[in-house]
Amino acid sequence: MPQTPNAPNPVVPEGHNKSHETGTSTPQTAQKLLLPINKCRITASYKTHAYRARFGFSHFGIDMCSFAGKTTIYASGNGEVVRAGLDNLLGNIVVVRYENVYNHQTKAAKDVIARYFHMASFNVAVGQKINKDTVLGQYGNTGKYSAGAHLHIEFDANTKAPLSSKTIGKSSNIITAAHNDTMIDPAEILHIKASAPDNQEIKVDTSVYSGQPYASPELAKLPVIQ
Repeated sequence: MPQTPNAPNPVVPEGHNKSHETGTSTPQTAQKLLLPINKCRITASYKTHAYRARFGFSHFGIDMCSFAGKTTIYASGNGEVVRAGLDNLLGNIVVVRYENVYNHQTKAAKDVIARYFHMASFNVAVGQKINKDTVLGQYGNTGKYSAGAHLHIEFDANTKAPLSSKTIGKSSNIITAAHNDTMIDPAEILHIKASAPDNQEIKVDTSVYSGQPYASPELAKLPVIQ
């Protein structure tokens, strides 16, 4: 996904708080997924008009980088790595299944698939159990569809086809081009962990195309948890 911001070289990851809300049955006990980058700058959001007008296709995820210069990507909650490898279109990728995830728009909870694209490197393996303190890797500028260092993250309700995505129009060596749109707006399920040591913050880029923003200002209003 084309981007303009550049990120510095990877650094030692900052700490994450060990506490996290988890669950396996109801919205009341569901886990609330966190931002994968602690000091997060959103540069393109889900299905924005500006993105489609410029590039000719919809954007099925969120693009982000760090406004503090740290390129570390953390897992957003409890889950399992489905795939990690080098994709010939999307660069280094990680695919995760997260369990019993709370959607603060629908007020429902269910398992979801998360896909991370354009990573500089990844630190996890298939079958690995992860939690919010797991470092998935570093974001970067890998793959045919990246024009700057960033992370593309997307969520999918179709857990039966974790390696199928609407992001690409033709299949790669790992990801199959999806025909049906089962994608979820990441803004519906991501949360900001504001308390120490995570101290998460979010900023939204104000770049526009044809008078329309690449990133929705509403993303600055993601739910905050302590």
